[in-house]
Amino acid sequence: MDLASLIERGDMGPWHRESSDEYKICCPDPGHDDRSPSCFVNTSKHVFICFSCGAKGHASKILRWLGISVELDAPRSDAPQKVAPVVHFIDDRVLYAWAYEPTEWVEAGFDIDVLSDHEIGFDALNQRITVPIRDRHGNLIAVSGRAVHAQQEPRYKIYKRELLDYQPAGYRASKGAVLWRHHLLPEKVERLIVVEGFKAAMWLVQQGHQNVVATMGKNVTETQEGLLRSMRVPVIIMFDADEAGRKGAEVLGINLYRSGVSVSYADMDDGLSPDDLTSGQITTALEEAVPHIRRSRPHGKLVSASKILPTTQGGAHGRRRGRRIPVQ
Repeated sequence: MDLASLIERGDMGPWHRESSDEYKICCPDPGHDDRSPSCFVNTSKHVFICFSCGAKGHASKILRWLGISVELDAPRSDAPQKVAPVVHFIDDRVLYAWAYEPTEWVEAGFDIDVLSDHEIGFDALNQRITVPIRDRHGNLIAVSGRAVHAQQEPRYKIYKRELLDYQPAGYRASKGAVLWRHHLLPEKVERLIVVEGFKAAMWLVQQGHQNVVATMGKNVTETQEGLLRSMRVPVIIMFDADEAGRKGAEVLGINLYRSGVSVSYADMDDGLSPDDLTSGQITTALEEAVPHIRRSRPHGKLVSASKILPTTQGGAHGRRRGRRIPVQ
Protein backbone atom coordinates (compact mmCIF):
# COMPACT_ATOMS: atom_id res chain seq x y z
CA MET A 1 0.00 0.00 0.00
CA ASP A 2 1.13 3.56 -0.68
CA LEU A 3 2.57 5.16 2.49
CA ALA A 4 0.96 8.56 1.84
CA SER A 5 -2.48 6.97 1.40
CA LEU A 6 -2.00 5.07 4.67
CA ILE A 7 -1.31 8.31 6.50
CA GLU A 8 -4.12 10.24 4.85
CA ARG A 9 -6.77 7.70 5.70
CA GLY A 10 -5.86 8.16 9.37
CA ASP A 11 -4.20 4.83 10.18
CA MET A 12 -1.33 6.69 11.88
CA GLY A 13 -3.53 9.16 13.72
CA PRO A 14 -3.72 12.94 13.29
CA TRP A 15 -1.58 14.20 10.45
CA HIS A 16 -0.58 17.36 8.63
CA ARG A 17 0.93 17.58 5.16
CA GLU A 18 4.14 19.63 5.22
CA SER A 19 5.10 19.26 1.54
CA SER A 20 4.52 16.98 -1.43
CA ASP A 21 6.58 14.19 0.18
CA GLU A 22 6.45 14.98 3.90
CA TYR A 23 3.80 14.52 6.57
CA LYS A 24 3.79 15.34 10.26
CA ILE A 25 2.18 12.84 12.65
CA CYS A 26 2.20 12.12 16.39
CA CYS A 27 5.29 10.12 17.30
CA PRO A 28 4.47 6.38 17.08
CA ASP A 29 7.18 5.37 19.56
CA PRO A 30 5.36 3.51 22.41
CA GLY A 31 7.62 5.22 24.92
CA HIS A 32 6.71 8.73 23.76
CA ASP A 33 3.35 10.17 24.78
CA ASP A 34 3.21 12.65 21.89
CA ARG A 35 -0.02 14.65 21.88
CA SER A 36 1.20 17.28 19.45
CA PRO A 37 2.50 16.00 16.09
CA SER A 38 6.28 16.17 16.12
CA CYS A 39 7.25 13.26 13.87
CA PHE A 40 8.07 13.85 10.21
CA VAL A 41 7.52 11.08 7.67
CA ASN A 42 9.08 11.22 4.21
CA THR A 43 6.85 9.19 1.89
CA SER A 44 9.30 9.16 -1.02
CA LYS A 45 12.16 7.73 1.06
CA HIS A 46 10.05 5.75 3.59
CA VAL A 47 11.88 7.20 6.59
CA PHE A 48 10.76 9.12 9.69
CA ILE A 49 12.22 11.14 12.52
CA CYS A 50 10.70 12.62 15.67
CA PHE A 51 12.23 15.97 16.58
CA SER A 52 10.99 15.68 20.14
CA CYS A 53 12.30 12.31 21.33
CA GLY A 54 14.75 11.49 18.52
CA ALA A 55 13.06 8.29 17.32
CA LYS A 56 13.85 7.59 13.68
CA GLY A 57 14.14 4.83 11.13
CA HIS A 58 12.32 3.11 8.30
CA ALA A 59 8.55 3.51 8.01
CA SER A 60 8.14 -0.24 8.61
CA LYS A 61 9.05 0.44 12.25
CA ILE A 62 5.97 2.70 12.53
CA LEU A 63 3.79 -0.13 11.23
CA ARG A 64 5.20 -2.53 13.82
CA TRP A 65 4.68 -0.06 16.66
CA LEU A 66 1.09 0.66 15.62
CA GLY A 67 0.22 -2.95 14.79
CA ILE A 68 -0.59 -2.19 11.14
CA SER A 69 -0.34 -5.29 8.96
CA VAL A 70 0.13 -4.01 5.40
CA GLU A 71 2.88 -4.25 2.83
CA LEU A 72 4.18 -0.88 1.75
CA ASP A 73 4.72 -0.10 -1.90
CA ALA A 74 8.35 0.43 -2.89
CA PRO A 75 9.64 3.99 -2.44
CA ARG A 76 9.31 6.17 -5.51
CA SER A 77 12.45 6.53 -7.59
CA ASP A 78 11.08 8.97 -10.18
CA ALA A 79 12.31 12.13 -8.50
CA PRO A 80 13.67 14.63 -11.05
CA GLN A 81 17.42 14.84 -11.30
CA LYS A 82 18.88 18.09 -10.00
CA VAL A 83 21.18 19.94 -12.36
CA ALA A 84 24.25 21.46 -10.75
CA PRO A 85 24.45 25.22 -11.27
CA VAL A 86 27.01 26.52 -13.74
CA VAL A 87 29.67 28.48 -11.88
CA HIS A 88 31.59 31.21 -13.73
CA PHE A 89 34.94 32.45 -12.45
CA ILE A 90 35.83 36.14 -12.47
CA ASP A 91 39.30 37.55 -13.09
CA ASP A 92 40.68 38.68 -9.71
CA ARG A 93 42.08 41.84 -11.30
CA VAL A 94 38.63 43.41 -11.20
CA LEU A 95 39.08 43.91 -7.44
CA TYR A 96 41.87 46.46 -8.03
CA ALA A 97 39.22 48.99 -9.09
CA TRP A 98 37.77 48.95 -5.57
CA ALA A 99 40.92 48.63 -3.44
CA TYR A 100 39.98 51.47 -1.11
CA GLU A 101 39.23 51.55 2.59
CA PRO A 102 35.55 50.91 3.46
CA THR A 103 35.45 53.83 5.90
CA GLU A 104 31.94 53.07 7.15
CA TRP A 105 32.90 49.61 8.39
CA VAL A 106 36.18 50.85 9.87
CA GLU A 107 34.25 53.46 11.83
CA ALA A 108 31.82 50.74 12.93
CA GLY A 109 34.67 49.00 14.73
CA PHE A 110 36.02 46.50 12.22
CA ASP A 111 39.77 45.98 12.30
CA ILE A 112 41.49 47.09 9.11
CA ASP A 113 43.45 43.83 8.94
CA VAL A 114 40.26 41.74 9.16
CA LEU A 115 38.73 43.80 6.34
CA SER A 116 41.90 43.42 4.28
CA ASP A 117 42.02 39.64 4.86
CA HIS A 118 38.50 39.44 3.45
CA GLU A 119 39.38 41.81 0.55
CA ILE A 120 36.67 44.30 1.49
CA GLY A 121 36.87 47.40 -0.70
CA PHE A 122 34.96 50.52 -1.69
CA ASP A 123 33.34 51.38 -5.03
CA ALA A 124 33.49 55.20 -5.15
CA LEU A 125 31.54 55.41 -8.41
CA ASN A 126 28.51 53.50 -7.10
CA GLN A 127 29.01 54.38 -3.43
CA ARG A 128 29.03 50.76 -2.29
CA ILE A 129 31.26 48.63 -0.08
CA THR A 130 32.48 45.69 -2.14
CA VAL A 131 32.64 42.13 -0.81
CA PRO A 132 34.28 39.43 -2.96
CA ILE A 133 32.56 36.03 -2.89
CA ARG A 134 34.79 33.00 -3.47
CA ASP A 135 34.15 29.27 -3.60
CA ARG A 136 35.85 26.82 -1.23
CA HIS A 137 38.88 26.64 -3.55
CA GLY A 138 39.33 30.42 -3.56
CA ASN A 139 37.96 31.11 -7.05
CA LEU A 140 36.21 34.48 -7.36
CA ILE A 141 32.61 33.85 -8.46
CA ALA A 142 30.82 37.08 -7.53
CA VAL A 143 31.15 40.52 -5.98
CA SER A 144 28.51 41.96 -3.68
CA GLY A 145 28.05 45.73 -3.33
CA ARG A 146 26.60 47.06 -0.07
CA ALA A 147 25.00 50.52 -0.11
CA VAL A 148 26.48 53.17 2.19
CA HIS A 149 23.55 55.58 1.93
CA ALA A 150 20.10 54.87 3.38
CA GLN A 151 18.31 55.94 0.19
CA GLN A 152 20.21 53.47 -1.98
CA GLU A 153 18.28 50.42 -3.16
CA PRO A 154 18.84 47.58 -2.96
CA ARG A 155 20.92 47.50 0.19
CA TYR A 156 22.97 44.61 -1.20
CA LYS A 157 23.35 43.77 -4.87
CA ILE A 158 25.42 41.28 -6.82
CA TYR A 159 27.57 43.10 -9.36
CA LYS A 160 27.17 42.29 -13.02
CA ARG A 161 27.49 45.30 -15.31
CA GLU A 162 29.97 46.75 -12.80
CA LEU A 163 32.39 43.96 -13.73
CA LEU A 164 32.81 45.52 -17.20
CA ASP A 165 35.24 43.52 -19.37
CA TYR A 166 36.01 41.17 -16.49
CA GLN A 167 32.54 39.65 -16.70
CA PRO A 168 32.76 36.09 -18.16
CA ALA A 169 30.69 35.28 -21.23
CA GLY A 170 27.20 34.17 -20.16
CA TYR A 171 27.98 35.22 -16.58
CA ARG A 172 25.41 34.40 -13.97
CA ALA A 173 26.19 34.95 -10.31
CA SER A 174 25.86 31.77 -8.27
CA LYS A 175 26.36 32.86 -4.66
CA GLY A 176 23.89 30.18 -3.60
CA ALA A 177 26.46 27.58 -4.61
CA VAL A 178 29.01 28.64 -1.99
CA LEU A 179 29.45 29.55 1.67
CA TRP A 180 31.15 32.88 2.24
CA ARG A 181 34.72 32.58 3.61
CA HIS A 182 34.64 28.75 3.20
CA HIS A 183 38.11 29.03 1.65
CA LEU A 184 39.43 30.84 4.75
CA LEU A 185 38.47 28.16 7.28
CA PRO A 186 41.28 26.67 9.38
CA GLU A 187 42.70 23.37 8.21
CA LYS A 188 41.10 21.60 11.18
CA VAL A 189 37.58 22.60 12.20
CA GLU A 190 36.05 20.89 15.23
CA ARG A 191 32.80 22.82 15.05
CA LEU A 192 31.39 25.33 12.58
CA ILE A 193 29.51 28.56 13.29
CA VAL A 194 27.00 29.53 10.60
CA VAL A 195 25.77 33.13 10.37
CA GLU A 196 23.70 35.05 7.82
CA GLY A 197 25.83 38.00 6.74
CA PHE A 198 29.29 39.23 5.89
CA LYS A 199 29.56 41.62 8.85
CA ALA A 200 28.44 38.98 11.35
CA ALA A 201 31.06 36.53 10.05
CA MET A 202 33.89 39.07 10.15
CA TRP A 203 32.92 40.28 13.62
CA LEU A 204 33.16 36.73 14.97
CA VAL A 205 36.54 36.33 13.26
CA GLN A 206 37.70 39.58 14.85
CA GLN A 207 36.69 38.18 18.25
CA GLY A 208 38.81 35.07 17.71
CA HIS A 209 36.34 32.64 16.10
CA GLN A 210 37.92 31.61 12.79
CA ASN A 211 35.59 28.66 12.21
CA VAL A 212 32.70 30.67 10.76
CA VAL A 213 30.93 30.86 7.40
CA ALA A 214 28.04 32.99 6.14
CA THR A 215 25.08 31.81 4.07
CA MET A 216 24.53 35.34 2.69
CA GLY A 217 20.88 35.33 3.67
CA LYS A 218 18.31 33.47 5.72
CA ASN A 219 17.22 31.27 2.79
CA VAL A 220 19.87 28.57 2.56
CA THR A 221 20.14 26.60 -0.70
CA GLU A 222 20.38 22.83 -0.98
CA THR A 223 23.91 23.25 -2.34
CA GLN A 224 24.94 25.23 0.74
CA GLU A 225 23.35 22.63 3.01
CA GLY A 226 25.36 19.98 1.17
CA LEU A 227 28.57 21.91 1.79
CA LEU A 228 27.75 22.13 5.50
CA ARG A 229 27.01 18.39 5.69
CA SER A 230 30.21 17.53 3.85
CA MET A 231 32.35 19.06 6.59
CA ARG A 232 31.12 16.40 9.04
CA VAL A 233 31.40 18.62 12.12
CA PRO A 234 28.88 19.95 14.67
CA VAL A 235 27.17 23.15 13.53
CA ILE A 236 26.12 26.15 15.65
CA ILE A 237 23.57 28.33 13.86
CA MET A 238 23.82 31.99 14.86
CA PHE A 239 21.37 33.81 12.59
CA ASP A 240 20.03 37.29 13.32
CA ALA A 241 17.48 37.46 16.14
CA ASP A 242 14.52 38.67 14.11
CA GLU A 243 11.49 36.79 12.83
CA ALA A 244 13.04 36.03 9.44
CA GLY A 245 16.36 34.98 10.96
CA ARG A 246 14.76 32.62 13.48
CA LYS A 247 12.62 31.03 10.80
CA GLY A 248 15.65 30.58 8.54
CA ALA A 249 17.65 29.09 11.42
CA GLU A 250 14.88 26.62 12.18
CA VAL A 251 14.58 25.46 8.56
CA LEU A 252 18.34 25.04 8.21
CA GLY A 253 18.59 23.29 11.57
CA ILE A 254 15.85 20.80 10.75
CA ASN A 255 17.36 19.96 7.36
CA LEU A 256 20.86 19.45 8.79
CA TYR A 257 19.59 17.46 11.77
CA ARG A 258 17.68 15.12 9.48
CA SER A 259 20.94 14.47 7.68
CA GLY A 260 22.69 13.42 10.88
CA VAL A 261 24.47 16.70 11.65
CA SER A 262 24.76 17.77 15.30
CA VAL A 263 22.98 21.14 15.37
CA SER A 264 22.75 23.82 18.08
CA TYR A 265 21.37 27.36 18.15
CA ALA A 266 23.13 30.41 19.63
CA ASP A 267 20.41 32.82 20.71
CA MET A 268 20.33 36.60 21.22
CA ASP A 269 17.77 39.16 22.30
CA ASP A 270 15.23 40.35 19.73
CA GLY A 271 16.61 42.48 16.93
CA LEU A 272 20.28 41.74 17.55
CA SER A 273 22.83 40.24 15.18
CA PRO A 274 26.23 38.77 16.05
CA ASP A 275 28.04 42.02 15.19
CA ASP A 276 26.03 43.79 17.94
CA LEU A 277 27.68 41.68 20.65
CA THR A 278 30.87 42.07 22.64
CA SER A 279 33.49 39.34 22.68
CA GLY A 280 32.23 38.07 26.05
CA GLN A 281 28.62 38.02 24.90
CA ILE A 282 29.57 36.04 21.82
CA THR A 283 31.43 33.51 23.96
CA THR A 284 28.41 33.17 26.26
CA ALA A 285 26.02 32.73 23.35
CA LEU A 286 28.18 29.97 21.86
CA GLU A 287 28.74 28.21 25.19
CA GLU A 288 25.00 28.22 25.91
CA ALA A 289 23.96 27.21 22.39
CA VAL A 290 20.84 25.01 22.64
CA PRO A 291 21.03 21.55 21.00
CA HIS A 292 18.34 21.03 18.37
CA ILE A 293 16.81 18.10 20.19
CA ARG A 294 16.32 20.13 23.39
CA ARG A 295 15.31 23.51 22.07
CA SER A 296 11.97 25.05 23.01
CA ARG A 297 10.09 27.65 21.05
CA PRO A 298 7.49 29.52 23.12
CA HIS A 299 5.88 32.22 21.01
CA GLY A 300 7.96 31.14 18.04
CA LYS A 301 11.30 32.10 19.63
CA LEU A 302 14.33 29.97 20.31
CA VAL A 303 15.40 30.36 23.93
CA SER A 304 18.55 29.56 25.90
CA ALA A 305 19.33 29.49 29.58
CA SER A 306 20.21 33.19 29.70
CA LYS A 307 19.83 36.31 27.60
CA ILE A 308 22.49 38.04 25.55
CA LEU A 309 22.11 41.77 26.12
CA PRO A 310 22.90 44.56 23.63
CA THR A 311 26.48 45.74 23.76
CA THR A 312 27.16 49.12 25.30
CA GLN A 313 30.81 49.39 24.38
CA GLY A 314 33.41 47.67 22.27
CA GLY A 315 30.90 46.22 19.82
CA ALA A 316 30.87 46.58 16.05
CA HIS A 317 29.22 49.99 16.36
CA GLY A 318 32.07 51.53 18.36
CA ARG A 319 34.12 54.32 16.70
CA ARG A 320 37.49 53.39 15.25
CA ARG A 321 39.70 54.72 12.47
CA GLY A 322 42.00 52.76 10.23
CA ARG A 323 44.38 53.26 7.32
CA ARG A 324 43.84 52.82 3.62
CA ILE A 325 43.85 49.19 2.50
CA PRO A 326 46.85 48.82 0.20
CA VAL A 327 46.47 47.22 -3.22
CA GLN A 328 48.01 43.79 -3.07
